[in-house]
Amino acid sequence: MRNEDADFIIAVDVAGQHEKKQPRNVVEAVYRSYSLMNAERKHSSLHLADLVIRPEVGQYAAFDFSKVTECIAAGEEAADYLIPEIKAFLTH
Repeated sequence: MRNEDADFIIAVDVAGQHEKKQPRNVVEAVYRSYSLMNAERKHSSLHLADLVIRPEVGQYAAFDFSKVTECIAAGEEAADYLIPEIKAFLTH
């Protein structure tokens, strides 16, 4: 993730918390297995970022594309909340 050309790295963690309810279909089951397997690798990568934006998207199923507007709004809200921290990094 980090290279010498990047002064400041912002990561976005959209994985959210792992759902406790049963998967509704095979695609959700496979995605959940994949997500759990990659949790440690994700943690290591996020650790390299200067700032991590974590939108509240855990209530949405990964493949529920009918909720894309809500997910974008959650991302914008999470980013807006961190604007003071982003500005602080950019001015130093």
